[in-house]
Amino acid sequence: MAEPTGPVRGAHVVVEGLCKRYEDSEAVADASFEIQPGEFVSLLGPSGSGKTTTLMMIAGFVTPSAGDIRLDGRSVIGIPPHHRQIGVVFQSYALFPHLSVWDNVAFPLRMRKVPRPELERRVAAALEMVGLGGMRRRRPSQLSGGQQQRVALARALVFEPPLLLMDEPLGALDRALRQQMQLEIRELTSRLRLSVLYVTHDQEEALAMSHRVVVMSQGRIVQMGTPHDVYWEPQDTFVARFLGEANVFEGSLLGGANGRSVLVTEDGLRLVTAHPVAVANGDRAAAVIRPQAFALGRGEAGSNRLEGVVLDVQFLGEVVRLTVAASRRRVQVRLPASMASRPPEPGARIELSCPPEAVRVVPHRP
Repeated sequence: MAEPTGPVRGAHVVVEGLCKRYEDSEAVADASFEIQPGEFVSLLGPSGSGKTTTLMMIAGFVTPSAGDIRLDGRSVIGIPPHHRQIGVVFQSYALFPHLSVWDNVAFPLRMRKVPRPELERRVAAALEMVGLGGMRRRRPSQLSGGQQQRVALARALVFEPPLLLMDEPLGALDRALRQQMQLEIRELTSRLRLSVLYVTHDQEEALAMSHRVVVMSQGRIVQMGTPHDVYWEPQDTFVARFLGEANVFEGSLLGGANGRSVLVTEDGLRLVTAHPVAVANGDRAAAVIRPQAFALGRGEAGSNRLEGVVLDVQFLGEVVRLTVAASRRRVQVRLPASMASRPPEPGARIELSCPPEAVRVVPHRP
């Protein structure tokens, strides 16, 4: 994230024990987290994990079954959406097709009965902020997907809310435009020092844009932390697999020397971790190793080692991805691509190593 500048305008948001129950299901169960003023937080999870329902309760479009939502110390439970001073951007953009760009952006100010001179100043400033100052008279149908997204963003920001909620706002864009808009949204919200809650199922998007990530599954929060922490220090196998590629080795935990724990798989592979383990000796667990943690060769003394046969090689520009048959499983490996050396060919026998510091042993979660 870019370093923010200027005074903080964002709200302090506290979500405490938030629940949403329907007749035969619980969409959100006991969700609690905070957004600090000026912080960008992402709710990340698969479809049906409860992230959009959580956002809609904060926005005021869904009534919680239990729990509280406080903005700068004031509960907003029971307050209508248009009185919460929260900007919302949806994946569908929700623009009025019969209105011009200018009138779409001006709509929230008209609803708030902002005087005409102030309305014109704010709309002009919002359109310049998103780079659409010269398109004020166009209709949404005359804009590209990225331009429509900018109109939706300008409309959400024009009344200067302290909190911005965004629900899969880039889902309809192609990859290149999506990456461009990620950068623009991150830079704009950082410059304005807004508090942002961003819903996405795209782990790369969440990791790239956020100060902190809240991972949800089946209506519950399963882990919260910085992008670095949730990626490199997953708390269970669900988080490890959902956040990028992960090699997961299932087995039983044994005590080791020098305070280090050892996971032993059914086929006898021993993996040593240098990190504390929240699993009792003898219990089932899983060792998580990211593909980029492996290196070719035996490595330094004390490294974990695997031998295998290369099944597939993919050149991806900056990295080379190997699929290796090792220890009765397929292991994913990512190596830095180099002009000076070529990766091993399919069929080659290789040795892989990774240090104990790269191994995380976590409770196994199907």
